[in-house]
Amino acid sequence: MKKYIKIAMVVCAVMIAGSFLLTNCGLCAQDKPVKVNNTVCPVTGQKVSGSNPVTVEYNGKAYNLCCPACIGMFKANPEKYSKIAEEKK
Repeated sequence: MKKYIKIAMVVCAVMIAGSFLLTNCGLCAQDKPVKVNNTVCPVTGQKVSGSNPVTVEYNGKAYNLCCPACIGMFKANPEKYSKIAEEKK
């Protein structure tokens, strides 16, 4: 009986440690995109609305755009426009 209690305790300890590692491993933070906070739209070059900007996600980052019409253009060439946004913060 003592053997089963020890096994149960070890199993519980492993489960607790595993759940701790999964919630604190840093991988979960990748679910949220990092805000670039660019103030100039990389597609049109216009200023981005400060109060409620349109955003598009690419490679784990959220880029601000001036209007919804720019989303399609950004998605058609995300490497180009993400680079522009990074340069013109």
